[in-house]
Amino acid sequence: GPTHLYTLAAGSVRGDIAWLMRDDRYALQIWTFIARAWNNLLGPTHKTTVRAVSNAVGCWRRLPQSQALADVEEITSLLQDIPIPQAETNLTAVRQRLRHLAATR
Repeated sequence: GPTHLYTLAAGSVRGDIAWLMRDDRYALQIWTFIARAWNNLLGPTHKTTVRAVSNAVGCWRRLPQSQALADVEEITSLLQDIPIPQAETNLTAVRQRLRHLAATR
């Protein structure tokens, strides 16, 4: 199924490939799904969950302005739903970029 360990491991490879191909929106979708699944299986402080959330944030930060604005709710809800150790720091960075994007719009 979609949350089986092997499926998630394969999804991680797809997320890495999307990142390398600079398909950041697709990578964001993959890493968001994977982060939520790993959180359900392993909890928010497990290194695999933290890596998946961090990868999702990294993908969002690389998005162009219009896509970042369109996907800001997705990344903020991910950080609010999964309390990884650096969630608040990441939320602050997302909010700062959002203010910058809104100001340059």
